[in-house]
Amino acid sequence: MYSYREKRALSISSFFFMLLFIFIFIGAGVLLYIDKGIFWDWLPIACIASALINLILLIVYFVKKSVAGYIFTIFFIAFLSGVILSSLFGPFAVNNRARDAYDNKNYSEAAEGFRTILEEYPSSRYAKGIIKDIAFTYYLQGSYEESLPYFRDAIEQGILNAEELETAKLLAELYSKLGDKYYSEKKYRAASENFLRAADYFDFISANFPETNEAFIAKYKIPEYFYRAAESYSEEKMWDDALVLLERLTQQYPESEYYDAANNMLFDLYISKAFDLKSSGNFTESISSILSILDFPEDILKDKIEAFNSRSSSLFSGMEAAALIDSADSYYMQSSYSKALFLYGYIFNNLAESQENITKNFVDCKIIINSVLTYEHIFQSDPYARIKKEGIAKVSFENKTDYKLTAYISGPDYRIIVVEGQAKTEIDLPAGDYTITAELAGPGTVPFFGKVTYEDGGRYREIYQPAEEEIQE
Repeated sequence: MYSYREKRALSISSFFFMLLFIFIFIGAGVLLYIDKGIFWDWLPIACIASALINLILLIVYFVKKSVAGYIFTIFFIAFLSGVILSSLFGPFAVNNRARDAYDNKNYSEAAEGFRTILEEYPSSRYAKGIIKDIAFTYYLQGSYEESLPYFRDAIEQGILNAEELETAKLLAELYSKLGDKYYSEKKYRAASENFLRAADYFDFISANFPETNEAFIAKYKIPEYFYRAAESYSEEKMWDDALVLLERLTQQYPESEYYDAANNMLFDLYISKAFDLKSSGNFTESISSILSILDFPEDILKDKIEAFNSRSSSLFSGMEAAALIDSADSYYMQSSYSKALFLYGYIFNNLAESQENITKNFVDCKIIINSVLTYEHIFQSDPYARIKKEGIAKVSFENKTDYKLTAYISGPDYRIIVVEGQAKTEIDLPAGDYTITAELAGPGTVPFFGKVTYEDGGRYREIYQPAEEEIQE
């Protein structure tokens, strides 16, 4: 029996499919040139579909004994190669290797792979959200500087939400770690900026998620990073920035474990700033800085008063008397009597030639301050003798204690009288109404205070003795 074995020629339908696959190759080449990311995303899909079609066609045409079967076999092999290539190269392969490295905590290799996708295949579907992966990879690697811009980009692109608790917590930790890093590298300004950003995020957590454990922790972290930022500012001699933070810490977080340390640093910074300003000739601001210490809470100031007195005396030494008097008078006019009094006291004790210029204001300050304290009353006394001086009264100040007594007299005349222990001093005063306050130099003593009238020609005795309970003892 005769059998026909001649291979059939190519049919019109086979030509159509061949042209279709050729156009697919051409299109793939153009796409590779235009956009590698889309090319590699499209390649496995197109190749698998085309390979399946080619498989069907080569079977059909081999059954028909057509030459087209061999051609479609070549196409099949080519498309199958494309599938294999897409699994070995391109963003799919890079992404798989990077994910494996990430899972194995090989963060350096993972970061390199993720960045390759972002930089070389930005339009690939695998690049979507890859910024977040890069950010976390660098963070886990400890490369905080490298991770920060990627976190910022992820937030700007909406991949991460900065108002979510986990994101805010992560950013707070990131900025705190950056602050530690910069501080250890002595990049103090950068350190302070990052500590403050960390504090801002912890404050956000505390305000917006008050019932969470993170909010509880944040209340302890905020003063810590205020303190760390102030510490960094002080290293740069950015006194004002450091002082603002420390004052905020002590005022808003008195229960913090950093409260005492912050007050100690405040004390040191006010003094450092004061001496810095003095060296530049800015005496007014220098005085203002050191006297800010007088605004400390009483219990804090009590422990530092000895050091304060010593350092302030050293600061004021060498300053012009006019600068000290001007500052004292300025505080007096502003009703800042404690600061004015401190300056007047220094001037009175150390600049004898200026005593007359400050006596009136000094006495007024002392009377105003002592009038609101617990004090021993000075009672009106009767004259015990008469003198023949018109308009004058003679007053004897008698100190029956073992401590030095200083009396501050306000009225028609202003005087400051110092009487040693177990001694007396007699002075002439214009007759009239006077307010007097007096202080003993001994520990635990209270001031004397009262209003008296000295008549024309009268002779008076003002006797200061230990309190009645002390006498009984």
